[in-house]
Amino acid sequence: MRRGFLKEVGLLYALHLGGNLLGFFTLAYLARILGPEEYGRVAFAQGLTAYFLLLVGYSFDFSAQRRAANLNSPQELAQLMAEILGGRLFLVGVSILILGLLSPLSSVQKTWDLVLPFFGIVLAQIFHSGWLLAAKGWVVLPQVLEFLQRVVVILGLLLFTREGENGKVYALLMGSSALLSSGVSFFLATRFLGLVPVYPRTRGTFTALREGWWLFLSQGGGTLLVGGNPFLLGLFAPSEAVAQYAVAEKLVLTISALFQPLFRSLYPRFAVRAQEERPSLLALGRKAFFLFGGLGLGLALGLFFSATWAVEIVFGPGFAEAALLVKGLTPWILASALNTALGMLLLVPLGHDRPFTLALLGAGALHWGLVFLLAPKCAGMGVAGALGGAGLFLVLVQALFLYLREGFSPFAHPNRHGDLDS
Repeated sequence: MRRGFLKEVGLLYALHLGGNLLGFFTLAYLARILGPEEYGRVAFAQGLTAYFLLLVGYSFDFSAQRRAANLNSPQELAQLMAEILGGRLFLVGVSILILGLLSPLSSVQKTWDLVLPFFGIVLAQIFHSGWLLAAKGWVVLPQVLEFLQRVVVILGLLLFTREGENGKVYALLMGSSALLSSGVSFFLATRFLGLVPVYPRTRGTFTALREGWWLFLSQGGGTLLVGGNPFLLGLFAPSEAVAQYAVAEKLVLTISALFQPLFRSLYPRFAVRAQEERPSLLALGRKAFFLFGGLGLGLALGLFFSATWAVEIVFGPGFAEAALLVKGLTPWILASALNTALGMLLLVPLGHDRPFTLALLGAGALHWGLVFLLAPKCAGMGVAGALGGAGLFLVLVQALFLYLREGFSPFAHPNRHGDLDS
């Protein structure tokens, strides 16, 4: 059993790493072949799509998966699938309404030929059933489908795009491949589990929406911070400026993602300590704070001093201005590392889900406020400053809550709040 588990985890990590590499390669290829102006339009449309994906996804991948894991009857699973499908249909309707309200904006009108095909990714969420496959033991299969979707997109780009073309081919590939992957996951879930699809019931649909509310808010806070910044910038700046910021942010977020394997390895240990011995968890949290802080500081400084050549090598000479934006965004790497240690490794295992969610939402709201204040004058650097300020705010809020509620301070004397050197 242990051998099978390790094999599964290894395969998941390989798919995760491979998917990230494909995604980054796709970005670099698009930036070079489309050029700053057209890539800026693509980044704006994708940023808008990210907000609709948050709304329609609604954290069902977590809340519904948790419910499905405790159900064995095909009838009950089919009814749950119908509830989620109904919830997503409702949220797609809300998304279409919002899109209609945004359509008069000049920046949206200029990218309308991209927004519509990208919306296929949102529609694909309706039948997406990876959460059900994962809940019933096919954990790797949804990741395989996601990886294959990325492969289809990059192969399509290599076959059908030429230098100087617009981004419509990429938008069509993204939307159509997402719809195909979603349909395949729905077919596999019903086939493997022997489910007969049923019509959603209104009462069950809104029950599912209510159960996922806090998880949705938690995801919403993260998306407000980094989910759609190119879209926000595009409301105030031309496409070229959006492109420069988008590639800079993607590079910084790729570096930030290097913490995820370490976090995934440590989280189960912290969850166990939270149930058995809180002082021991706080001692472990102090070590994690300095571990993540040291790694974050090192990566941030490394990227800061290598930004110019890294941007030129990855994205080409047309994106030279992005190097300065990369430097402006590097504080986010340190803030993200510290927030992982304080939030995901301490607040969440200790059961402070709502304070964690409210802190994320507060940071997201602050970020949006700063963007609307700074972006009209400072363009991409204004968004970078807003993100760094919101990240620092989140660190301070989480640290203050842990100190007041748990007596935790990473700088406390070792014997003040338990044996921190154990």
